[in-house]
Amino acid sequence: MRIIEVLKRRKRRFFKSLVLALSVSLLTSLASTMGYFEGFEAKALDLLLWARGRIKSPEIVLVHIDDRAFRNLGEKQPLPRSYLASIIEVLAKSGAKVIAMDIELKVQTDPREDELLLKAIQAASENGVTKVVPVYLIRPEKEDDGKVLYSRTSFFSPKLNPVAGFANAPIDPDGFVRQMPLAVRGADGKVLPSLALAVLARYAGYDSARLEEALNQEEEIALLLPEWDKFQGRLLPQVTPLSFRFDDIWKINFAGAQGSFMAIPSDPVASLSKQNLSLAADNPFRGKIVLIGATFGESRCSPSLSASFSPFLGRSW
Repeated sequence: MRIIEVLKRRKRRFFKSLVLALSVSLLTSLASTMGYFEGFEAKALDLLLWARGRIKSPEIVLVHIDDRAFRNLGEKQPLPRSYLASIIEVLAKSGAKVIAMDIELKVQTDPREDELLLKAIQAASENGVTKVVPVYLIRPEKEDDGKVLYSRTSFFSPKLNPVAGFANAPIDPDGFVRQMPLAVRGADGKVLPSLALAVLARYAGYDSARLEEALNQEEEIALLLPEWDKFQGRLLPQVTPLSFRFDDIWKINFAGAQGSFMAIPSDPVASLSKQNLSLAADNPFRGKIVLIGATFGESRCSPSLSASFSPFLGRSW
């Protein structure tokens, strides 16, 4: 009888522990769903990324337009289109796989300058499709059944219709950017990809028409994209399926602080376009994703955009 009583007590303790565990799990899930743990999760993510340290990304090379280059250009904005064209020409000649431009191309400038940039973008092609992936900005326009729809800025010319994506990212309450949607629904009903998604799609061989068709098939989007091997620290040679919903929010996997990517100033690159030189086969751009962006002071502050994009961060480079 004593053994039976002991077993009954243990059974009661087991069920009490099970009920307690389920209750705690339910309350934790409910609190997380309601956003009570967002601050804690964000800080935990910061700690994880800090502890992991810097991860080199050999497939990505930065060409940055710094303060010196900006001064040499007469501190003009928009940046001279002929200057951007010269950078693109050199990168295309170098054998870059994808040329991403984190520089807005929304306003017309001098017609000759605009035409030079258009020709450079069209000439930087592979199998008849340009390798240049420019950026645009999105703005929240209206809600449809509780979901936010977005409009996008247009390019300066209707001739410019490459694979492209948005670079806005939602800001956390503490001012940091830790997450980003891979794609959003446009006010016209079409799905708009982020710049990161557009760059990977172009890397995998998508053109603008094929990518648009893939993004607008149904609620569940499926793309064949290159995959990052976190153990070998490189992109795998074959593409793999990636499925997601257009309104999914993804945590940003930060590569690390300044120096995580190879970075080259823009002036030496642009100057090569004026020299009739053959580029080495083992140059740092061959087969790489090259991101052209601005780091000069005025590119980092745009109060009018920041005000109009709340709670989004907009950059006008």
